[in-house]
Amino acid sequence: MPNRLLYGTVAIAIGACALAGCSSSNESNSSATTAATPTATAEGGAGAGALSSAKETASSVVSSALNTAQQAVQDGINKALGVAPIAFTEGSSDLSTLDTVTLKAVAAVLKTNDSKITVEAYANDSNAVAAKSLATQRADNVAAELEKNGIDNSRITTAGTANPGGDVDVSHAKITVAGS
Repeated sequence: MPNRLLYGTVAIAIGACALAGCSSSNESNSSATTAATPTATAEGGAGAGALSSAKETASSVVSSALNTAQQAVQDGINKALGVAPIAFTEGSSDLSTLDTVTLKAVAAVLKTNDSKITVEAYANDSNAVAAKSLATQRADNVAAELEKNGIDNSRITTAGTANPGGDVDVSHAKITVAGS
């Protein structure tokens, strides 16, 4: 019973953090719309040069809004993973109950738009082939759990890295929004 209470509390905390990260994308989208409106109005009576400039400005505003939305999604993912990282036990690719709760929160963030993501997982082993296989299975399991939670597999790319070195925590999976 204490574990269920702990998981429930963590699930609520992850959900709150994830939703807090998503709120900024709506604000950025509305400001992008507001910023684009004067540009569209300005092109009505302007010559060819002004029209070209207006198109460039509109393109820049749209690009900026997309980048801001992608960053908001990444921030939401990072908040969920910050509260409860996807952590594998040594030599295993199995997801824990807490991992599945975290991935539900990540899926909720991803459902706010259609961003594509990359799931990266790692493993260390003296046998590089075995390490690569384990890392790939870890990434695939994270992707499969996201799919169970409504994220289309066409939005997910997986990558398994053997013996990454450096300061990479090989027990943790990483989820990155494409383009952020």
